[in-house]
Amino acid sequence: MLCKLTSEANTRLLIDSGAYTAFKLGKPVVLQNYIDYIKLLDAHGGAWNTIQLDVIGNSEKTKRNLDIMYEQGVTPMPVLTVDMKSSESLNLIEYNKYICIAGGQKFWSGAKDWQWRRTLDVEKFTNGKALAHFLAFVRIPDLYKLPVNSADASTWLAGQQYSRIACYVSGGKMTGGTFYHQLRHLPKNKLNKDLIRHLNRDKITKTQWQDRELMSVGAGSYCSFKTVASFVALCNDARKRGKKIFLVVSGCGDLNTLASACINSDDKGYLNWTKAKKMFFELKALRKKSQTDWESMIVSIINKLNKGIEIENTNSS
Repeated sequence: MLCKLTSEANTRLLIDSGAYTAFKLGKPVVLQNYIDYIKLLDAHGGAWNTIQLDVIGNSEKTKRNLDIMYEQGVTPMPVLTVDMKSSESLNLIEYNKYICIAGGQKFWSGAKDWQWRRTLDVEKFTNGKALAHFLAFVRIPDLYKLPVNSADASTWLAGQQYSRIACYVSGGKMTGGTFYHQLRHLPKNKLNKDLIRHLNRDKITKTQWQDRELMSVGAGSYCSFKTVASFVALCNDARKRGKKIFLVVSGCGDLNTLASACINSDDKGYLNWTKAKKMFFELKALRKKSQTDWESMIVSIINKLNKGIEIENTNSS
């Protein structure tokens, strides 16, 4: 599927090694497998960019992996790991002008200032030559204020995974992504005004809103598609500001959700939930019937989007 995306779809595809996930699972990524994976994609047009295989907590092994990858003819974005000094970014731009800044997960809570200092230090040491990519860090307005080129996010799936509902407001702002069960029985005048506006615009009735199965259970729920549509609107806003937000996709089901939400929502995040849900289950059924036809349909949907979409795939080797 990724080969078809790289060669035929109007998308910017970023390939990640999956090092952080592998670290949490205790299953290290095999470097040679990852290199071969990148070369396969290169033979079909290549991804927009790739991210090197880093080693959590071991900057020396991370640097060695980078050298091996370049020796074998692949040119990933280097990762400035948490245990590296910011001054080392000057060496990293000798490999690639794009540099990944790690620490989004580790420093998410209570250390926002660290991320600010790190980014500004990279700009200082590279004399503004580095194009920074935030790993696992999409916080607005920080992303707009800092000298960052791009970032990646997996929280666009929070509606499906955790029954959170987020609504796009404007100017890159979103509602907080509150759990549906905390809002379900509140009177309408107690709900966030932006959420009310979206519910009315999306034609969600009071009866539907109070139906837990419809609103929050499974990949076809309103919370699932609404949060995706809101993140797609955020991506569109970021693109207008010269930034890229890559939505992390780890499987075919994620692509079904993303494609269905993208084509059935607008730049303000308003959603036609009925059509999105119908398309999602049609895509799911099509994939069971014919993988080839499903891949062609996904590419066709993405190519109907005016400005494409940024997708990040996490390598599973």
